[in-house]
Amino acid sequence: MPSRRIPPPAGAALCCLLKKEGLTISAYQEKGADGTVDAEVRANHPSDYNLAANSAGDGDEMTLSATSPCLQPPGSPTAAP
Repeated sequence: MPSRRIPPPAGAALCCLLKKEGLTISAYQEKGADGTVDAEVRANHPSDYNLAANSAGDGDEMTLSATSPCLQPPGSPTAAP
């Protein structure tokens, strides 16, 4: 499924939410090429995971991806480095 555009208010709201959750915004960009508004948001968390949301083209959907060294349930012991 192709990525879609994130309207600027949604991109800005996502940045605000991620900051409240303790992530650092490493990139936020809105592109106004050929009349459509595309957005990209990238964020990092101190526990070493990264989030990215982006869109392109027409529509009202976005792609969200998370990169983590290890996904464990809350309360699980952490893995040794």
